[in-house]
Amino acid sequence: MNTDTNIEQQHAKDIADAQGYLDKELAKDEPNSHALLTLANNWSKAAERSKNKELHRLSKIAQMEGNTAYFDERYPAAHNDSEIELLCRNVAVRGSALRGTKSIQRIVQQFSNRGFAEGMLFQVNKSCGGPVFEELCELGLGDMSAEFTVWTHMRERLNAKVATLLEDLLLEKGLIKNG
Repeated sequence: MNTDTNIEQQHAKDIADAQGYLDKELAKDEPNSHALLTLANNWSKAAERSKNKELHRLSKIAQMEGNTAYFDERYPAAHNDSEIELLCRNVAVRGSALRGTKSIQRIVQQFSNRGFAEGMLFQVNKSCGGPVFEELCELGLGDMSAEFTVWTHMRERLNAKVATLLEDLLLEKGLIKNG
């Protein structure tokens, strides 16, 4: 009985320590992606060995935050501080973090040249409903797509034909409601 109590106390201490490390890293202005991903990996292995669900939950948080910091470090800066530009950059970074992969170089170059808002608008006007959109929808993350972001924040800037196609696509995926 005493051994079980000691193990439980050690697990509680491990969780408190892990939460402290995570909070400390996330409190930084620019969290270190390498540190977060290393924590996530180590905690995931420890959680698997110990069957500790709380440590597993913390490893998932550290993994997501590490991926977000990683892609934030690798995408170009926003062109300006407008709300829509910052929102579009955030959508690109979070979408990449959730998918675990950066946008193709051509798209990143558009973001660099045009800015995130104009780059997304250009891309959606050019083509919508591609493989990345489909992947995000399959993951239940269609609201993190360029298509959804453009529809909800820049719809008036779409050409009429694309607006109709996009509306039909978003309705089909259940991302918007008719009316």
